[in-house]
Order: sequence, then C-alpha cells, then structure tokens
Amino acid sequence: TTKWADRPFKNNIDRDAWNLKSDSSTNKARKYRSDKSTKINETSTVEPNAGVVRAALYIKNLSVNMPVKISNILCSLMFETPGGELVPMSSFRLRNDDYSLFEVEVYGGSDFGPYVVELTNLNTAEVEKAIAAGYTPKIMIVDYTMTHVADSNYKSSLLSFTGNNLKIIEENAKGRTALVKVYGPGVREMYRVTAFDTPNVSNPCNTKTADVFSPGISLKKALERISCSGDNITFKDYVIDLSESAPKLGESRVYLKGIQSFGGVSTNIPCEDETSTGSDGVSRTACVQKPYSQWTESEK
Repeated sequence: TTKWADRPFKNNIDRDAWNLKSDSSTNKARKYRSDKSTKINETSTVEPNAGVVRAALYIKNLSVNMPVKISNILCSLMFETPGGELVPMSSFRLRNDDYSLFEVEVYGGSDFGPYVVELTNLNTAEVEKAIAAGYTPKIMIVDYTMTHVADSNYKSSLLSFTGNNLKIIEENAKGRTALVKVYGPGVREMYRVTAFDTPNVSNPCNTKTADVFSPGISLKKALERISCSGDNITFKDYVIDLSESAPKLGESRVYLKGIQSFGGVSTNIPCEDETSTGSDGVSRTACVQKPYSQWTESEK
C-alpha cells in the first residue's frame, strides 16, 4: 500500500489551478522592479509611510428572505509568499470617510459590491520588499456583526428566538448540516449539506416531495448532494492490498467504496478490475490494487 508522509496544507496554486504561484509571483516581482526603475527618477521622493493596498469587497446574501445588517467588519492584511504561506501585517476595522464604522444592509438573494477597501500609511520599505520578493497582498475578513435590518418581517418567523444576533441562527443551522472539506489537485473547497437522509427519494438533485426523513447522512450521500451544484463526482469500489505492508494479517485485503473522480480530477491508484463472490454469496466487481512491489516508477 502507498504511504504518504504528513504534510501541512499550503495554498500554493494560482487562481486558475494551472501554475504554481511562484511563477506568477516572479513575473509580478520583475514587473515591479521594471516599473520602479522607469517611473521613479532622481528627483522623485517616496515618503516612509506611503504604502497603499486596495481590494474590492463583495457581499452576497444567499438566503431567500433573511435580510441582514453587516457591521463592525474586522479585516486583516496579509502577504502571501510564493510558497503559499501567509505573513501577517495588520488588522483594521472597515470605516467610512467620517471614521464611523462601515455597515450595510444586504437583502435576501441580493449582492453588494464592489466596495473599495483601502489601507493607507503602510511602511513603504516593508511593502516594497514584499512586492519585490513576489509576495501577493491579501485582505481577509476575520469577523463581523450580523443583525436584523429595520422593520424586518424575518423576526416573526424565528418563533422563540427574540435576539438580534443572527449568527446564532447560523450556529443553530450548523447542527442540521454536515461540513465537507475537499483538498486535491486544483481543488480547495468547503461545503455544507443537510444532515438528514430521504431514503425514498430517487433523485436528490430534483426533490419535490419526501415522505420519510431520517437523521444523519453518509459521506456518499453528502457528495451526491454536492454534485447537484455542478461538480461531477463519481464513485468506485476498491480493494486495497496490505499483504506487503502487514504480512501477518489474516485478511490482507480491505474492501472499500471510494471517490473515483471529483470535478474532473481522477484518482491514479494502480489497480485492475476483478469480479469475485463474497462470503455472502453476492458477486461484486472492484478495482484491486496492485502490490506495491509491482508498481512502476511512474505509478509511484
């Protein structure tokens, strides 16, 4: 069987998931040095705190009838290295021109943005060194307050909840959902799906009626619901051969159901389809892994 060493996850793939960020970062650094040499001459003066970072803020309310007021937004400025590591710079609250805290009301099914977030008076030397080294500035939202909007009729649908902190509604909903995180080549996603099963429904992507609801959901059912959003997910039966890594086991093969492909990204376990009859008399076809000693260099 294949043994993978534990490695921390690093986001070192660019937006298109084709090239490592080091390539694009090198180009950015080269362009910065070129622009600096052509635009700044001997008479130019750069103040010590002239660094500026700008970003666009978008807010989307995915609910149907849950209008919310977003305020007290806490952001952090980070620089992402070519290797995908994040270097912290500073944290700040979003504010209006009069220095009051920024707030916005976003209604169900609507979008807000772009809103320009500008962070000024940054240390010039630090920003120059970061850009020259190919670092990418990022502004991330760390925390925010979410409350009712004025005259909201959504309050009446909350039954016994009379508070104003709508994050509690989200927390209560998490108890009825399952969190699925997917990490792979070109895939960095997080999903939430309803954590109950409808066993009598044949098409989970087009459910109109259901007569039975049961608590809990299998990983396969959760992935099938995720595939309803457009990500093509296929499954396959596998048999993992442990005879070489654990020769003393009485049963050296493990049968499992696994993911064959996710969003077009396929597994590459060296295996061959075989059909066999189990102890229960049922015939099954699965992809049986080749022993590790038989793997070619390309398969390793």
